[in-house]
Amino acid sequence: MLVAFSAPREGEEGNAFHPRNSSIGVGLPLFYPLANRALTGGERACGADPKKEKEMKKNRNICTGLVSWLLAASLLATSCASTKLTSVWKDPDYENTPRKILVLGMLQKPANRRLIEDTFVQQLKAGGVDAVAGYTILPGEELAEKEVIAAQLKEVGADVLFLTRVVDRRTDLNYVPAAGHHSPGYPAYYNSWGGYYSRGYDTIYQPAYMTEDEYAIAEANLYDVATDKLIWSAASETLIRSDHRDLIENYVSVIMKSLRKQQVIR
Repeated sequence: MLVAFSAPREGEEGNAFHPRNSSIGVGLPLFYPLANRALTGGERACGADPKKEKEMKKNRNICTGLVSWLLAASLLATSCASTKLTSVWKDPDYENTPRKILVLGMLQKPANRRLIEDTFVQQLKAGGVDAVAGYTILPGEELAEKEVIAAQLKEVGADVLFLTRVVDRRTDLNYVPAAGHHSPGYPAYYNSWGGYYSRGYDTIYQPAYMTEDEYAIAEANLYDVATDKLIWSAASETLIRSDHRDLIENYVSVIMKSLRKQQVIR
């Protein structure tokens, strides 16, 4: 059984969300039935007429290529929509519209912190909301003390503080069955020795294996500076399956969409 390998965590490699990258191979169970159906004709033909063996092998090669293509398409589609919200809350008594937001990304690596802050600021300004990236006014590479942040909130005239951080991670294990795996019952390929042999051949050379999906669990909170109260909060999970820049951009887009939907920003 093959267990998928994964990349180092944020502190070692620089991924913004810091869980390990998930492996390729996810989604194969969805595509093996397609390959099996395509092989059925070749298998039966082999059992009935040995001259059909070349055609059977050709069908197997075609199916292998089909599985690879569908797998690549699946990974590409998933990487484009890697973040989903798991909960959203808004203070029903908050009726103001933020005038100026100070954005702080609470991430370990300064480069990732600057990237997420810049991305939020760009999207906020594009929507007509003034915003400031924390790294531009807070000194040093380390996260600032809260007293320093409080002073800078007054200095820049921000009325809302935006905080976002990764709070946890989750690993999901996925079992990908062998090519010859079948549900309980009496499958059609048992009817001929050629079909049975071909299915066994596939099982040997395409064995079952495990893959890992890594998720970063993140939070995003908005605080009213005047009252020091939470006015909006969202929890999300992000599937780690692409470059950290793409992950951040997708995460920011999902959060911004929710802020507009909840009418926290216009």
